[in-house]
Amino acid sequence: MIYKLILSAGLLLSILSASAQSVTLGIKGGFNASNFARSNKDNPNFNRSNTLVSFQGGVFADLRLGKFSLQPAVMYTGKGGSTFMSYADDDVISDIYGKARIYYLQVPVNLIYHVPLGKGSLFVGAGPFVSKAINGRFKAYDPLVSSGRVPASIQQRYDSDIEFSSTNYNAFKAFDYGVNGIIGLQLNKISFNFNYDLGLANINPEKRTEYKTRTRTAGLSIGYIF
Repeated sequence: MIYKLILSAGLLLSILSASAQSVTLGIKGGFNASNFARSNKDNPNFNRSNTLVSFQGGVFADLRLGKFSLQPAVMYTGKGGSTFMSYADDDVISDIYGKARIYYLQVPVNLIYHVPLGKGSLFVGAGPFVSKAINGRFKAYDPLVSSGRVPASIQQRYDSDIEFSSTNYNAFKAFDYGVNGIIGLQLNKISFNFNYDLGLANINPEKRTEYKTRTRTAGLSIGYIF
């Protein structure tokens, strides 16, 4: 499925290149600040999520159409937030809170509007994105873990790889989608931009029905156009 995402972006780029006035390629990378947006009617306090700092990087194309351009990209981006996993101790199921970091291969396609500004230009745009989880890590910070009051076999689970599944209760769905906005400044071959991704998919597995989890990510990056 990862290859299908890249192939789809490449196919879209090929089709649109034929009608574009100019096509430029570039790379960009930077930092993310992300958290989870949760909806839990029974426990509103649980809806809060701590912010995690991660990174993003990838390649993009800019297909110029007058003052507008279409900008597809393929990005490796980190997201996540605070959440919990469940464990059984003496047949009692408990929830352990922790932080989940998930790294995605993401394909955004933004429609950009350019405003000339001296020797450069200001740009602003928005568009959809789809992403596929590549890997992730869950690490707990519950006092039970640090105090050693849980069995070693269970404690290992508090610093472990995240499973991606639509059926396992202690997992996340691998696919995410949503909309994103971008604003930035282009100076010759260098660009600076701020982006915000609004995840619309509930990435909880089907069995975890007590609340919904969606991704929220803000990013700062610097790019270079070849």
